[in-house]
This record gives sequence, structure tokens and C-alpha cells, in this order.
Amino acid sequence: MRRVVVLGLLLGLMALLQILQVGSDTAFNPFSLATFGFVLLAAYTLGQVAANLQLPKITGYIVTGLVFGPQILNVFSSAVEADLRVVNDLAIGLIALSAGAEMHLAGLRKIARSLLLIVLIKGGLILVAITGLVIGLANFIPFLAGQPIGLVASVGMILGVMAIGTSPAATIAVINETGAKGRLADTTLGVAVAKDIVMVILLALGIALARNFSAEGHGFEVAILGELALELFLSLLAGAALGGVIIAYLKYVRAEPWLFTVGVIFAMTAIAHQFHLEALLVFIVAGFVVQNASSLGHDFVELAERVALPVYVVFFSVAGAGLDLGALRTVLLIALAIAVVRAAAIYAGTAVATRLAGEPEEVRKNAWLSFVAQAGVVIGLSIIVENNLGALGTEIRTLVMGTVAIHLLIGPVLFKIALTRAGEVAGAEPDEEPEIVDEEEPAFFVLPPTLEEPVVALETRVYEALQSLAETASRGPLETARAVRGWPGEGRAEKEQRIESGWARELQIAVDRFWSEVHRTSLEAPRQISLELESRWFTDARWDTASQRWTKRLRRARRILRRL
Repeated sequence: MRRVVVLGLLLGLMALLQILQVGSDTAFNPFSLATFGFVLLAAYTLGQVAANLQLPKITGYIVTGLVFGPQILNVFSSAVEADLRVVNDLAIGLIALSAGAEMHLAGLRKIARSLLLIVLIKGGLILVAITGLVIGLANFIPFLAGQPIGLVASVGMILGVMAIGTSPAATIAVINETGAKGRLADTTLGVAVAKDIVMVILLALGIALARNFSAEGHGFEVAILGELALELFLSLLAGAALGGVIIAYLKYVRAEPWLFTVGVIFAMTAIAHQFHLEALLVFIVAGFVVQNASSLGHDFVELAERVALPVYVVFFSVAGAGLDLGALRTVLLIALAIAVVRAAAIYAGTAVATRLAGEPEEVRKNAWLSFVAQAGVVIGLSIIVENNLGALGTEIRTLVMGTVAIHLLIGPVLFKIALTRAGEVAGAEPDEEPEIVDEEEPAFFVLPPTLEEPVVALETRVYEALQSLAETASRGPLETARAVRGWPGEGRAEKEQRIESGWARELQIAVDRFWSEVHRTSLEAPRQISLELESRWFTDARWDTASQRWTKRLRRARRILRRL
């Protein structure tokens, strides 16, 4: 309830500023600065509410932008939204650096086979499925009705390429929020980064084909492929150089590293735009170099995580504000059809790829849920399509934004479900029925013949030592003290007496300390301890009875109401 009151007060303050018409003719409207603060606080509040509802926090951030943006309440207008988009460059750079820094060479080797198979099989199946869908529904898509089959197929290829992408931003945000660690989290992040690189290459080919078949045809430009190859090569070099600069700064300067990181992201983004480099690829390579070419990778990841929270909040809020509900209504049916076919292709492609790669069952069952989310990279590529294809590009971008709106809202939720079911969320366990073990049935382990004799001898000596230790530990301090007094006078050799006497005194001191600690702890121990059950014990399990399910749901509702 307190969070709702705070959000209401913030909304009232923003309404008052609008009534007073706070503004300026300067390049940056001061109202945008006030809106920036409002977005941070409101999105953080709704993010906490989303967490209480067992949803990813970024869902709350997106809803904040959608509700308070130009489409509904218009707390911040399109002009303010444009001012806040300066954060996008910082967010994309920070996300790409984090993605690269999370990619350890040793870890990549472990998932290399799965990564390659998933990218090839799933990506290829999505591309074919979406292209076929667009060709089949061409007469129901206004801007493609009656167009040549070549143009329809090239537009289908562009939409198919866009559908391949998985948002690295949403992936990293959910992984950081849940503290997830494991095979599924690593594979999802690796695939998300690899597919973005594949998307950039295939998109250039799709744009070239669309130009060739469009009414404004520029002809098929083979040269664009050479230019693309050069851009990718220069982007790799720039990323490696940037990684070297970051390593040198963190190693020898170390002053205000977070400020340096923010500054270097803005600087490299400007350089990438000036020289037509792929900024996303530059930052991914830089993070990869820092992680694998130095011992500073862990520190760099921690630094990025400290800066990430406010950046993620604004980035996803602006993304939510940028969702055009009016455009979505015009293409809703086609966007839903693309989303459904894409989900089916993801499911089928991932199932085949993970089975061929020999992934464990937890990954095979849940991996497809991890690849639904789409966000900033796809939106950025749709702008490139619009700039290159004119009016046709605008129509394509509208349809892409419709599909992104669907995937942006449901993707992070599905990814968190997948991580929880796979048991990779901190404190979670795999979603599987408990194994029933017959305790009376003994377990046998067959030893090689060469090891039987030494193992039996070792077991005998360990058993004797444990028995002696148990007998000594069972004595109280007085019995131990009496035993100590008698040992030196038993006629043993002088050396043996010193050894036994020293050992006995150490044992007496240790036992005295132990009993004193037990006594003190028993006096200080509280009479009653109340512990809050972990969230996973309130989640429905497949083996629950109907009454258990309803009991858990009622308790979840009570917890949520108490936290509001």
C-alpha cells in the first residue's frame, strides 16, 4: 500500500508541473529532467510490485513506460521521450559490454555445440516459417497485397530475420535480477549474442533483395555485401582496441571506473556512428576481451552491474513508452500470427537442437521459453530498414513494432519461468517430482580387483580412528582430566610420555572450550524462531493435491496484499 501511495504522490507532482507549464527553449527541456526522476522512482516502484507478483522487474519497468507514456496517461510526451532516448545509447553499450564480459572462453567451449546447433536449426526454422507465413498471408497484408512474389518473399525474409533475434538486454536483466546460474542461463545469453550478429548479416541481404524487387528499385547491390564485411571486420578491431583501453585504465588508473565506463560508452557510440561501425558488436567484443585477456573480468562485471539498475529502469521504461498502441491495433492480427508461428518454430527448433546436442532434460524442456523476448536491438534494426526502404520500410517497421510489443511484454516472464523450472534461480530447485528412495535397499559399488585390498585396509583404520575419537568425545571434562593425570606415570618411554601428555592437555583444553561454548549457546538461544518460507514453497507443483494448490494460492495472495 505504501508503494501505491508514493506512486500517487509522484503522479500528482508531475501533473502539477504540467499545469504550471514548466519548460524551456533550451536544447534540453528541464521538464525532461523532472520526468527522468519520475520514471526512475515510478518504474522502480512498479518493478517491486511486479516482483511481489512473481514477475520479472523489467515487466514493471515496461508497464511504467506504457501507462505513463504518450499512449495512455501522457505524463511524459513524445518530445520528453525523445530527450530520454539519450539513455538508450548508454543502455545498449552497457548491455553489450556486460554480455561480452559474461562470455568466458572455458564456458563457451562447454556450450559451443549447443550454441551452434540452436542458432543454426532454430534460426533457420524461424526464417523459413516466417517467410512462408508472409507469402501465404500476403493478400491479407495491406502493403503487400498485389505485389510481385519476389518483393513479398524479400519482405518475408526481413521479418523472418527480425524474428530470429532474442533480446540480450532482457536476458541479462532477468539473469541479474534472479541471480540465475547454470547451463540454461549461459546458453540463452550466448545464443542471444550470437543471433544478433547473424541478424545483422542476414538483414543486409534482405534489404538488398527488397530494393531489387521494390517499385523504387535500386537494383541488387552486390557491393553492399563487401561493405558489410568491411564494417564487421573494423567493428571487431575497434572492439578489441576498446577492450585494451578498458584493461589499461582499470589496471593502472582505477580512478572513478564507473564514470570512465559511462564516458567511454558515449564516446565509442559516437565514433561507431561516424564511421558506420556496428556499435553492438564493438561493445560485445570489448567486454569479451576484458574478461578473457585479463584478470579484471570479475571486477568489470561487478562494475557494470552497479551502474546497470538506473540504466535498465529508464531503458525499458522508454521502450514501453515507445510501443505504439495505435499502430499495434492496425496490425494486431498479423502480429499475433507472426508471434504464434515464431513461438512454434522456437519450440520445434530448440527441441531438435538441444536433443542433438545432448542437453540435460531441464534445458530441453525449458529452453524454448528463454528465446521469446525481443527489445532494443530489433527496434534499432527496424529503423535501419525504414531508412533504407522508404515507405515500404515504414510499413515493415510498424509490423515489427507490433510483434516486438507482444514479445517484450511476455518474453521476460517466460524466461523467468524457464529459469525457475530449470532450478537455476538462486534458491530454486528443478521442477520435478521428488525421487522416492527405498532406504532399506543397500547401495553397492563394485571396486576393481586391484583396489579391494587397500580400500578394505583403509576402511578398517578409519573405523578404528573414528571409534577412538567417539569414545574420547563421549567423556566429560572431569573424565578427560583424570585420564590426563594418569598418562605420564605409566612407565612409557620419555619421548612417548611427552607426546601423550601434550596431546592430552590439548584435548582437555579443546573439550573444556567445547562444553563451555555449548553451555553459553544454550543460554543465549532464543526460545522461539519464526522463519518466512521461501517463495518456491508457495508455488504450485505437479504433485500437489487440489486442496494444497488452493492453500498455496490463498497464502500467495495474503503475502502480496501485506507487501502492497
